[in-house]
Amino acid sequence: MWYQLRSLAAEAVQLNNKDDFRQEEDKDMVDIDRFYELLNEVCDELPDDFFRELHYGVQLSEDFKLSPYAKNDDMVIMGEYTRSRQGNKITIYYGSFVRTFGWMTEEQLKNKLRDIVRHEFRHHM
Repeated sequence: MWYQLRSLAAEAVQLNNKDDFRQEEDKDMVDIDRFYELLNEVCDELPDDFFRELHYGVQLSEDFKLSPYAKNDDMVIMGEYTRSRQGNKITIYYGSFVRTFGWMTEEQLKNKLRDIVRHEFRHHM
């Protein structure tokens, strides 16, 4: 499932130990609909100019994505900027947030999400 917001580099998080990489059922994470609202709020903080030539906007995927550089599942992709002939987009991976930051409060999660989104926009700008 993809969520579309306003109209290949990746933000990866290195996991220090396996305790940081708990299973989804151990977490009390915000659901994907609330996460989408938080993502929209974070994107609304940015100037409209940031979205110029971001043809497919910021998309939210349910997926969990491991980095191709991961060793023993220790590096997770949180967000990804993609530039292609079809257009440019930023993808945020909800599943990666659940698995990596599911223990955070909503405020902490929003701050982390803000960091990731801004990181991806740096690739776009």
